Amino acid sequence: MIRLRIFHPGRRLWRLRLRHDGETSMETWISFRLAPPNWEKIFSSTLDLIWLPNTSQPGRILLSDQHGFITWHESRWMTKIRVSLKGFSAPKKSLIAAALVKAARFHLEEE
Repeated sequence: MIRLRIFHPGRRLWRLRLRHDGETSMETWISFRLAPPNWEKIFSSTLDLIWLPNTSQPGRILLSDQHGFITWHESRWMTKIRVSLKGFSAPKKSLIAAALVKAARFHLEEE
């Protein structure tokens, strides 16, 4: 049996925009939520799993060797996330972005 759940708990994130400028790809996502999760922990642990060195700062994660960044801006009910990747091949950029999207969509709520 197949069940359709429009408000699936994993559907926390929507891609708004994807832009490619030469070797840089920039994605913009939004997440509607009641309480903001720890984005820094979610994204840095995902980057560590795929062996991408990163440096965390408040509201921002920088990838080493100027390979890009991830920023997030919180408002009352929404978070706007920007991911910029450069210096990688197109397939690797899409794999990194897909890993980050899955981590953001399906992270476990902390108790």
